Amino acid sequence: MQTQTMSLPTPEHSNTYNKEIKFEPVPQSPSIPNRVTKLESKNLHLYYGDFHALKGISMGMLQNTVTAFIGPSGCGKSTFLRTLNRMNDLIEGVKIEGNVLIDAKDIYNSRDLNIDELRKRVGMVFQKPNP
Repeated sequence: MQTQTMSLPTPEHSNTYNKEIKFEPVPQSPSIPNRVTKLESKNLHLYYGDFHALKGISMGMLQNTVTAFIGPSGCGKSTFLRTLNRMNDLIEGVKIEGNVLIDAKDIYNSRDLNIDELRKRVGMVFQKPNP
């Protein structure tokens, strides 16, 4: 069993706590013959000014599977999701370190990335309207 430790902010955004998450390997199945990693983050850190919101997030999401992010309000779920289509670029003072790869292409360190095309491929739907 793989183990990953994530540091997430408390709902009050004042301190952080460490949460150990255990992942069981996805078994090979006829419905997922090649188990292709579609989305991947590697040592992802995100800052809002001096506030360190995401700390060292490394994970992969397989093609043709469903991944759910479940946690309390304010723990970083939406912040992480916004990194997948670079919506955080629209927020002043945001700094991102690490890598986010889609189809093995780094969306933060690629000179030929078209952000409009990325956002067409990686759509977001939120409870409240976002710009």
